[in-house]
Amino acid sequence: MLQQVFYSIVFALSLICALIYIYMWHKHFDVNFTMIFTLVPVACLGYLMSASADSLEGAIRAQQVIYIGGCFLQYFILLSILNLCKIEMKRWVRPALFAICAFLYASVLTVGHLDIFYKKVSFDVIGGVPTLTKEYGGMHTLFYVTIILFFLIGMITIVYSIIKKNKQVPRNILYLLVIPDVVCVFSFFIGRKLLSNFDIVPLAYVLAELVYLLIAYRFNLYDVSDTVIDSFVKEQNVGYISFDFNYRYLGSNEVARALLPEIEDIEIDESIGYKPEQRKIRHYLDSFKKNASNNKFVYNVRSKDGNPDEDRIYNVTVNYL
Repeated sequence: MLQQVFYSIVFALSLICALIYIYMWHKHFDVNFTMIFTLVPVACLGYLMSASADSLEGAIRAQQVIYIGGCFLQYFILLSILNLCKIEMKRWVRPALFAICAFLYASVLTVGHLDIFYKKVSFDVIGGVPTLTKEYGGMHTLFYVTIILFFLIGMITIVYSIIKKNKQVPRNILYLLVIPDVVCVFSFFIGRKLLSNFDIVPLAYVLAELVYLLIAYRFNLYDVSDTVIDSFVKEQNVGYISFDFNYRYLGSNEVARALLPEIEDIEIDESIGYKPEQRKIRHYLDSFKKNASNNKFVYNVRSKDGNPDEDRIYNVTVNYL
């Protein structure tokens, strides 16, 4: 009974997080986020089904629902890390990794019929707690290997992005990305040994949802090109730069970085205006902050050869997003 209450609460929390994400959702959000918020409630439902099982068949069906998250969540977590760290992959990598996950889940569906995932499985109710006793097969070992490999690739990617100091990737998002990956893997391998009657994996999934909600919120601030495209007409020769009210740099598009190369040296969340090459930008922001109607400026780009006829003049508009 206590198990059912615990998993019911966790399932409800996962749904609440998913609903909050739906409320926050923007068409430019990473599709991997959407898949994570879709799969977590499904996996949590599987744990609730497992706690309510009254037969071997019901317990097996619950495990098969649980492993939807087990086989695919780590895949989408890895892809979200690669995307946010701006790591490009060969086109065949994504479908290849997905095929591995699908192959693993296909073996889960054979439980009760073949011995490739579970060699033996039995069901009993011990002290009022439904218990599924399992003897793992070869495919379950492969499942472990896949989870560990995905985790290591994700961690290496984050560490690489931090060491490389890609200034266009927010540091706080990089640090946040560590939490769901570590918590989910830790709960899967260690959590079961800490609590014999409770599996804390679904609770870890909910914690991951909370972190991804925060990442999605922050990402919406930083993803300047997508934000402004919804407000203005998309043109090839329009550059966009975004700052918060504390003059912290939030992001820019390629056109802006081409016109203002000094932007490449500004880290996300870094305050601007303290270096000589940034003072003009700070001047635009200061003028707008004092008087919102004073938002039109002219930016002159000198030609590299010093020929005034080759100078380029751009209109600058400062506004709220």
